Amino acid sequence: MRKFIYFIIVMIAHAIVSVSSMIYAFSHSMERWDKGGSPSSLEQVLSVIKDILFFPIVDMFHLAPKGMFSGLLGYIPILLNSGLWALVLIFGFIKIRTFLSNTTNKPD
Repeated sequence: MRKFIYFIIVMIAHAIVSVSSMIYAFSHSMERWDKGGSPSSLEQVLSVIKDILFFPIVDMFHLAPKGMFSGLLGYIPILLNSGLWALVLIFGFIKIRTFLSNTTNKPD
């Protein structure tokens, strides 16, 4: 049960950071577009963060037919992607913790 709670927490945190970075990157790019300037370093960093966090599932959903995930359904790929990231992060954390506990508890 504790792993499931960790999964939900990591998934929600990932979804919030993903959507926030997308919104901030979009708002900064629109601001730049209005002024006709070049992208700032903050805008470039936000765009890279968004691209990393949206990989792989959200990127694949761009191949879906147009309008398939319109409106609130557009959050489905983001939640699936965040769930995948949460699984990978928690699995990796458990594997690292198991490896470290095995190496520190070995008798010489």
